[in-house]
Amino acid sequence: MTKTDKKRDTQIIKQLKSVCNEFKHSINEFEYISHEVNFKQLNQSLNISIYLSNDSAISALNLSEQKHAVSMVVSSLKEIAITLTDPAKQIHWRVKSER
Repeated sequence: MTKTDKKRDTQIIKQLKSVCNEFKHSINEFEYISHEVNFKQLNQSLNISIYLSNDSAISALNLSEQKHAVSMVVSSLKEIAITLTDPAKQIHWRVKSER
């Protein structure tokens, strides 16, 4: 990872932490957010995972709440000049796995 990539990753983490703090108050059973990216194709490869504590928490989210959450992530990333090419395929709802 180059210095530029590290700086970009730090920016992404900062923006996602901000969204994370908002989700703690607005999404029941919210756990955390993570991301994966190939910096050579940032806008196409950035994948965001939103983790909730169980399947029923994901099922309980209505379409409006899901769209609002996706919109918040997209807006947050736009602040640092990242535009997801297909947010519907790049933002995923997942269940936190127990270890």
